[in-house]
Amino acid sequence: MLAASGSSAALIQWVAGFDVSPYVMLLMMFGILLLLGMFMDQLAMMLRTVPIFFPIV
Repeated sequence: MLAASGSSAALIQWVAGFDVSPYVMLLMMFGILLLLGMFMDQLAMMLRTVPIFFPIV
């Protein structure tokens, strides 16, 4: 759904525009995964974050 609507591409461009070091970006992604891990199971979390995190990495 995210890929079909084009919102994932816009979100990736927005995040890639941040002027931070790669380590800070990695820590932010870990923080998001930690936060989502409190409320979601692993498969749902992976299905939501992989299309966004993979191009950033």
